[in-house]
Amino acid sequence: VGVSADVCDELVRDYQICSDRVLFLPNPIDIENIQYLSSLVFGDWRDELLKSSYVLNVGSLTLQKNHELLIRAFHKALGIYPELKLILIGVGERECAIRAVCSECGLRVSDRMTNDHRSDANVYMLGYQENPYPFFRQCKLFLMTSYWEGLPIALLEAFCLGKPVVVSNCSSAVNSLMLGNGNNHEVEHAYGFHKTEYGYLLNSAREELRAETISTWSDCVTNLLSDNMYRDSCSVRAVEKSRDYDVRTVRKLWKKYLYM
Repeated sequence: VGVSADVCDELVRDYQICSDRVLFLPNPIDIENIQYLSSLVFGDWRDELLKSSYVLNVGSLTLQKNHELLIRAFHKALGIYPELKLILIGVGERECAIRAVCSECGLRVSDRMTNDHRSDANVYMLGYQENPYPFFRQCKLFLMTSYWEGLPIALLEAFCLGKPVVVSNCSSAVNSLMLGNGNNHEVEHAYGFHKTEYGYLLNSAREELRAETISTWSDCVTNLLSDNMYRDSCSVRAVEKSRDYDVRTVRKLWKKYLYM
């Protein structure tokens, strides 16, 4: 079972699996439940944080997620949006390394999950959140700088809450989700990114992190923040696209294949 048509093609092409043994079944999300959970309040300092202007990343604090690029691009974006904050949700072995990058950039980092909320922090490392969806709902943009992924659930969750995105072209599934059938008028630029109907899709930076890469990511973030009309259009299209992955839709596919 592949989570996208391209993944299914890879299974046949690269792993010599017979095509009649391969099925496409996308990862499901429960849109109704996500929308409900996103409307809840915490009853603590996090509710105040939700009122700030911030961009969001949700994922494990691991090498795969490429947080160094994320932090450095965010730092550069502060030159245009000095009040912008970055919220990181997730745990992992690279938390100390990520904090070190923040320190190198001169970014103030909040302590994880304390009641002593620092309103002057630039980066909020919130660790594991039982209900992350209010943070999705209120963020300006969802960011994902991963080196590799399958079909990320967090990206689909951002879509269903109408969030424009700036993400890396880190898998065939992500590429297919963002570019679709090619009829969405995406434009490929010399610096390696597409402007799509959901936001920006950038080349995954597997090579040594360069200033040009950081600038490209930062520019995409600030361009999307400043273009209200484009951002609103991305929000509408993202919600529409997310319905393809709703559990009620995917359940029909499972039933189709189980009883065929």
